[in-house]
Amino acid sequence: MLITVRDDKRKIAMGLLSYLPEYKDISVTQREMDWYLAAPNRQLYLWQDDKSHHFMGLVGTEAVFDSLVVHHLIFSVEVASNDRFALRKAMLDALQRQNQTKVIMGNVRNQRLINEWREQQTHE
Repeated sequence: MLITVRDDKRKIAMGLLSYLPEYKDISVTQREMDWYLAAPNRQLYLWQDDKSHHFMGLVGTEAVFDSLVVHHLIFSVEVASNDRFALRKAMLDALQRQNQTKVIMGNVRNQRLINEWREQQTHE
């Protein structure tokens, strides 16, 4: 399930962000967190597994007109490579349900992942 990052979950979100090489420096990670929290059209969501209650992923979004741009889609190291496709689908499906009037798009880095998810939706 998607959980909106608030102050009580900030450290968990920062930990997941730090899995990306560009966020190894705590000050860079802090700036990114501040960027998300500085405007109401930006959101960070944690994905919590329903069974284990572990936080398995992070999605960072920005609402721009009629779209929702996914800036970050990060998985915990405990998510096996072969499980990531299913988890990504679950995360993006939940994001779409919460934002039914928005078109989910990716940024330059992850648009391919969004396209794969969208293509799978058309075949279901």
